[in-house]
Amino acid sequence: MWTFLWTSILFCFYNGFDCFENFSKKNTTILKQSSTYKGNKVTLANDGNLDLKEENCSHTDLNQPQAWLQVDLGKSYSIRNVKIYYRTDDSWEPYRFRQFYLDVSENPASTSTTSQRTRCYTDNTTYPSVPPNIIDIPCKNTARYVIVETTYDAPEDKAIRGAILEICEIEVYGCETGKYGDDCRPCMKCQSCDITNGRCDCLDTCRNKICDKSTGRCFFGCKTGYWDFTCSSTCSENCLHRQCSITNGTCDTCIRGRYGDTCDGMCSPRCLSRSCDRHSGACFNGCRPNWAGKYCETCDSSHYGSTCSDTSSINCRNGCSPDNGDCYDCLEGLFGRKCNETCGSGCVSGCDQITGHCTCKQGWEENKCVECRPNYYGVLCDKPCSPKCNRGTCFANNGTCDSGCKCNIINELTAKVQHLQNSSNQHFLYAVSVAFCLSLVINIIVSIRYPLLLSWEF
Repeated sequence: MWTFLWTSILFCFYNGFDCFENFSKKNTTILKQSSTYKGNKVTLANDGNLDLKEENCSHTDLNQPQAWLQVDLGKSYSIRNVKIYYRTDDSWEPYRFRQFYLDVSENPASTSTTSQRTRCYTDNTTYPSVPPNIIDIPCKNTARYVIVETTYDAPEDKAIRGAILEICEIEVYGCETGKYGDDCRPCMKCQSCDITNGRCDCLDTCRNKICDKSTGRCFFGCKTGYWDFTCSSTCSENCLHRQCSITNGTCDTCIRGRYGDTCDGMCSPRCLSRSCDRHSGACFNGCRPNWAGKYCETCDSSHYGSTCSDTSSINCRNGCSPDNGDCYDCLEGLFGRKCNETCGSGCVSGCDQITGHCTCKQGWEENKCVECRPNYYGVLCDKPCSPKCNRGTCFANNGTCDSGCKCNIINELTAKVQHLQNSSNQHFLYAVSVAFCLSLVINIIVSIRYPLLLSWEF
């Protein structure tokens, strides 16, 4: 295994090949240029064709104040070197390539300025000299974007003005971050290291940029906003002043409206002053109007609805459901979901909140006690119907017998006769006459019914 590895490495060096990976050829790499001249698209700069004639090269447009070509690696890599192949048709000189510069950055060319990038190389060639058309530039940095840029206006271009780039091929060599050497093996005891020798990088985030080269540990701690022993981790943006523990990244204090170890939790917007407990998120200053609960997550006792903007019925006692406003309990004498119905007048004491049923006073119809029983009448249903009413029932409003009166003729007349016997002698004859008439009526009835009975028998 080792024999094969060393053989491969020696083969690379002695035959002029670069054994680091060419990131330009990865499927995830995207090239872009500031403008395009005719059909010379930017994709010609990483198609592997090293024939350096114009038709095989990318070409920015004419009369532009600035020209750039960008290699987007898709993520940050540890870069070792960048190799550029410039146009050389027959006797064509790369005069437009004078004074170009090579930058790397974490931001694209379209949104970054040169002051926001890291400069790897600046060409200082001046007229009439020209730079080499193939140039291999050391560029030991960790970055996502590789940018070749120029603002040079070549005096040889008499008919046209502006900066122009004609790059036929660009190759970016290096390793995944955290690896080094020709075989891109892992860095020892640190997250990033020199891509050539593996010595740990002292990150810019180390105070004074001083660290243990074998481990990358920052001797004097981290700059504000960073933590861990190599200062390679970022404090949460929700830490107040971006200050956090160097050992675990816990925020010293959270910005307003946040809570948690790294302040990634958000206080409820219903907390008063948008402030809450640093650890639990509880609203310690109370809630905004209409809201309640430890986290102000529910409506107070007199409001309901998704925004707690609906007010409960004034007839509710002990509040209402925050979901639909149904009362938990009603004031005395009321019932219903919203306590908007009145218990029956005949209830002894209140009624069931849901059904309205109750225990009735004497004289009232059972269940809801809103009507008199059939044998009682009056506003309070406290007056019994006359015993002379047929079935003993009467109208509730005035006591009139609803089915007529009882009508027992014989009993009535007998009572009348007894009354007359006790009266003075002058009424005696009248009583005898009445009795005679009564006897006559009975005989007539019997005489009529008897033949009928005989006819039915035959």
